[in-house]
Amino acid sequence: MSKIKVFFDGNCSLCSREIKFYQQISPDDIFEWKDLFQMSETDFKLENLKLEQCLKFLHVKDENDDLKIGVDAFITIWRKLKYWDILSKIISYPLIKQFANFLYYIFAIIRFNRLKQCKTP
Repeated sequence: MSKIKVFFDGNCSLCSREIKFYQQISPDDIFEWKDLFQMSETDFKLENLKLEQCLKFLHVKDENDDLKIGVDAFITIWRKLKYWDILSKIISYPLIKQFANFLYYIFAIIRFNRLKQCKTP
């Protein structure tokens, strides 16, 4: 089985702190952490990803190489973390997920528009 690939903004202090926390509490050999600013153009092509979209919203590829974005990406991470798996189940309920998607979208767009590293050429 493949590792879950987590594509994150390593230049964002908030994102980096959150990912560092997940790294500390995650089981070994489940995740592959990919800092977007350490990836080459070839890496993006191989993963079939675009930097700007990855900077806007968290992107994860699950064990089956299926792309998960935003709240679905968080759910994919959380379901593998002790105690956080409960949150992944709660957030997965349709009405809660719909509300979480709405809030995450607003947060992500505001964050993207405020950070200078998100201004890609």
